[in-house]
Amino acid sequence: MRALSETYVSHGARTDLLIATEEGQRLYSSLGWHHEADVLIAREPVVPSTW
Repeated sequence: MRALSETYVSHGARTDLLIATEEGQRLYSSLGWHHEADVLIAREPVVPSTW
């Protein structure tokens, strides 16, 4: 992750998006990433087909 971040920065990136589990958040926080917002991923409910 550190090498990936360094590559992005060397190409001019100033922000990035990382979606992680709670365990992953602790890891990425230790690598210098900062929590900015929660993300909710949703889709329409699956409707069973009728025969």
